[in-house]
Amino acid sequence: MAEMIVVEDRNQDDMSRKAGCYLYTDTQLWLENDVVHRGDGPAVISPDGVERWYIRGKEITRNVNVFFFQNQWPARRGLDTPEKTAASRPPFSSECRGDHHAAVGGYSALNASTSSAVSRNTPRPPDRAW
Repeated sequence: MAEMIVVEDRNQDDMSRKAGCYLYTDTQLWLENDVVHRGDGPAVISPDGVERWYIRGKEITRNVNVFFFQNQWPARRGLDTPEKTAASRPPFSSECRGDHHAAVGGYSALNASTSSAVSRNTPRPPDRAW
């Protein structure tokens, strides 16, 4: 089971290394077996609300965003219904190989050796205007 840790000054460098990006203090970070991982939502939530999704140390934020965009679901709600969970199985489980897959919210997710959980022919969500 993933454990939530709040990033503080004393652990900021270590936690940033684990996530592979700079983490601000007060960021919420989920670790399982000392690897960034969360099966039921984003594994990194920064104080300003930015979310990053990880499975067994591999960031899959873009794949998750594309999947939710394709299905016209708000990503903020996550996999909040049995229908969403069932629909998420095929795109993510087709990329699983060997021991690296993880059961995530009722579906199998990506492993570290795969490139994308979604077809390369899928339309990209619009870029955010900052």
